[in-house]
Amino acid sequence: MSAPFPPDQLEELAQLGEVSIVDAPSPMVLIHDHKLVGIPSEVDLLLCPWPREGYPTRLFLSARIATKGPNWRPETPVFLGRPWYGVSFNHVHANQRLAQMLSAHLGAFV
Repeated sequence: MSAPFPPDQLEELAQLGEVSIVDAPSPMVLIHDHKLVGIPSEVDLLLCPWPREGYPTRLFLSARIATKGPNWRPETPVFLGRPWYGVSFNHVHANQRLAQMLSAHLGAFV
């Protein structure tokens, strides 16, 4: 794991599972096999801490969660050779630590 993300922030995310840095197309953090609270399935999470599609940050999931999440975005971007799903959720600030960003994004699913 390396720049552009501070190592201590990546270590915080690594407490949730295996973490990778990917360029898709800008650097993002991939969190493998994350179990969402109250949802029985595991999904990969792709955290984009940069402005994208009019949002200050974005969180993409490897699968749609049928019973959770407001306003699934109609477009399905392809990163890493597979589709990723995101919700319209604009309550996350870019000046937070990565773990805080992730937690705020996951608030859309509770």
